[in-house]
Amino acid sequence: MSNKLIESALKLSDALRTRDSKSILNNFAKFSDDINNDIDIIKKWNDEELSRFNGLLKYLLLSVENKDYFFGVSIIDSQLIPMMNISSSKIFDKEKLEINNDVTEDISNQYEDYAYPNLWNGVIPDYMRDVSLKNAEPTALYNLKYLKSLTNNKYKSFNNANVLIAGCGTGESSLSGAIIYANVNFTYVDISRASLNMAKKYAEELNIKNIEFINDDIMTMNLDKKFDYIMSTGVLHHLENPSKGVENLKKHLKDDGVLSAMVYGEYGRFEIGLMQESIKYLKKESGFKEKIIITKKILKFINKDLRLSEINKNDDIEKGDQHIVDLLLNVNEFRYNVLSLNSMIEEGGMRLVDFTNRRTMDPNEYIDDVEFSSLVKDLTQLEKWHLAEMLNGKLKKHHFIAVKKEFKQGVLGLSNKNLVPYKNVFLKLKTEIMNGKINYFIGLDVANFFEDDFIEIRWIKIDDMAYELINYINGKRTIKKIISKFDKKIIEKESLKFLEYCINNKFIFLHNN
Repeated sequence: MSNKLIESALKLSDALRTRDSKSILNNFAKFSDDINNDIDIIKKWNDEELSRFNGLLKYLLLSVENKDYFFGVSIIDSQLIPMMNISSSKIFDKEKLEINNDVTEDISNQYEDYAYPNLWNGVIPDYMRDVSLKNAEPTALYNLKYLKSLTNNKYKSFNNANVLIAGCGTGESSLSGAIIYANVNFTYVDISRASLNMAKKYAEELNIKNIEFINDDIMTMNLDKKFDYIMSTGVLHHLENPSKGVENLKKHLKDDGVLSAMVYGEYGRFEIGLMQESIKYLKKESGFKEKIIITKKILKFINKDLRLSEINKNDDIEKGDQHIVDLLLNVNEFRYNVLSLNSMIEEGGMRLVDFTNRRTMDPNEYIDDVEFSSLVKDLTQLEKWHLAEMLNGKLKKHHFIAVKKEFKQGVLGLSNKNLVPYKNVFLKLKTEIMNGKINYFIGLDVANFFEDDFIEIRWIKIDDMAYELINYINGKRTIKKIISKFDKKIIEKESLKFLEYCINNKFIFLHNN
């Protein structure tokens, strides 16, 4: 490591402490020039030299407090942290992916410069190293049992299943799934080498062995492999042609496979759309750095009574420049209501079957009226979903499930006593003492898993036997075993009736053992 590089890094560190914007920019320019001048040498460093360089970069990070709140945030988030991921075994050294259309090229360049997401800032949080994580249930988007249950299809073992994460980014939101499902084979694909480098670094530090990393474009990739599950969070809506992306994912999906994806919602992102168009007017030909500066100024000084001020309530604004770019300055973005989403999925040759945030997509959650419910009952499922999102009005994202059009859904019923019930990941139980008596309640806490749902838990009162029965369900005991325990206390018919009630209300799901 040259003394020149160390000297410029230390000067940058001093500038960051002062929070003087002019000094920060001048010193960062000098530091960047020195990095670029030495980049060929850096790539040839041995592990000891790389370790010393990473230590220097970590020193720079530690020299700044509350880095998200000062002018130099882009220096830390978009430049220094990706540099920390330099490792002789982690860099994708092959030539940049050949891209044949301008939109995809722009998207690739954006995520090379602003790897996303970047909540960990190069440091893996302690909870990811917690041994108990291996026995945990992941959230719905990455819960294989939950996804499978939504199709009501015959359950099969997840051992050696193949899962594709299409657009993995830095891996922060999906690596926990690879830990929990240690016997599942994961393939992580992303168009950004910078993001893949970070994901690969994290995976190696966590000793995750069941992931293959691939630098490719999900619209054109040909992996020569079929997957049981494909998960794509926040990616399809940035593609030049989302339907083409769905079509290519379908080619990589097994006949009974499931696609779980998230795309932006049209109605809840109205203010974000206004901001995006405003920035285009003001900074048409500018690069991201200039756009970030003007975006921050607008958000800081805008009248709090105006609709655009609502954007300041979004947590991403305080998470660094990568998050501002992804949220407000993305080079390409589509937003969907349920009808346009359904059309996009059908154009890709697939079929929309459900939403993981089911309660949010139920119109009856918003209007508690018998006449209203009777009118809703006559609507098609697609119309019900669309009505629900209009009544909500604030859904920024749609978490949907799709299958191939030819996919035949099966039905798992209570008649087969060898089936195993397991609890919905959102299931909550509580007790309350009223007038000296214990009362028992059951409900679904979807708001803790999906932002912008705006739905409080709907608690349903149950009796003590039902409370004991639901607690007895552990994802291993069969219906037969559960009934054999409770038919001494309540007749079998009543046990089955309660289990059926739980299934209809999505409190539990069934699978083969």
